[in-house]
Amino acid sequence: MAGVMERLRRRIHPLRRRGPDPFVTLELQVRLGRLSRELDVLAAPRVRSFAAGHHARAAEIAYDRSLADACELIGEPAPVGNGPTDRLYMEAALVRAGWTW
Repeated sequence: MAGVMERLRRRIHPLRRRGPDPFVTLELQVRLGRLSRELDVLAAPRVRSFAAGHHARAAEIAYDRSLADACELIGEPAPVGNGPTDRLYMEAALVRAGWTW
């Protein structure tokens, strides 16, 4: 009986998931890339308006939340605040884990 269980365990073992779902990872990387480009465009010098500032702040919040989601996915605790230092910390953690966007 023990031999049968060991053969079954060896067959099932490769089917077990290791790490996060690659499609979830890819979706987060694409979202981070899109938001990063959007923030770059919004930071370019041009006519400033209330709507542009509001849009820039909304994009910044979305970027920070996506960074936190990505950190959670790799098992890195995300900082509590949402400032430039926390953003830099999360970006560095993702780069250390091999992420690009």
